[in-house]
Amino acid sequence: PINSPQGEKQKQKRKSRIPENFQPADKNYALQYGIENPDLAVEIFCDWAIAGAKTYIDWNLTWKTACRTWLPEKVLQAQANQSRGKSLEEQNQHMKPVEPIEEPDGWRDTAAKFTARPDLQHKEWTKLAPREREVILEKMKV
Repeated sequence: PINSPQGEKQKQKRKSRIPENFQPADKNYALQYGIENPDLAVEIFCDWAIAGAKTYIDWNLTWKTACRTWLPEKVLQAQANQSRGKSLEEQNQHMKPVEPIEEPDGWRDTAAKFTARPDLQHKEWTKLAPREREVILEKMKV
């Protein structure tokens, strides 16, 4: 301990476990590091601290360090694990429907080339637009 001018000892901060119901002073700090769900990040951070019986002097600083280092990856993993339990429809709610396009002319001839001449497959296939490829593949299934 350091003596103050009045001769009293100043208190040194001690390491402590994470406070119950911890909320970082700047939860949205996580957004700067690509964490789209700060609430989930706080939950993962608190679970990590509790499970490992971590002790730190400054939990807000520890939160910021986690956001800059290991927390973005853990949040992505947790989101992937959560989405596994959802239906494809639920997972793709944010996606816009694809506008239907008309079938490209000559798709049958193109499909025949791909099945008859493997040497042309890659070269010809890469010339097609991605949506044209999808249409051809769909038609070949029929």
